[in-house]
Amino acid sequence: MFGVPIVRPFGRHPSLENTFDRLSCVSLLNEQIDVRSTTGGTPAQFTWRGRTFRVRRIIGDWPVRPGPREQEAAPGHLLRVSAESDAGEASIVDIAKDTGSDRWAVRRQWN
Repeated sequence: MFGVPIVRPFGRHPSLENTFDRLSCVSLLNEQIDVRSTTGGTPAQFTWRGRTFRVRRIIGDWPVRPGPREQEAAPGHLLRVSAESDAGEASIVDIAKDTGSDRWAVRRQWN
């Protein structure tokens, strides 16, 4: 209206909008997974719900400390990874390692 140009908020690129919309559905989980790591300890792939996912890239890396209600829980580590299933489906997944038990779990998945 009145010849005012449309400005996208925060300068979002149109090609990124489809990616964001596709990844905007998040599932909160806490399911144990089997992780295969590289020699340096970085996860290379994981098996979850009978499917194998290849870790394509580590997006984020955070230490996890037990909350006040989890006083006996061991500290851990949270990684946000870009993963691809054996069927070629891409997703963003948060995986966490409990350093006390050396077990991994899927915490969140964006699909």
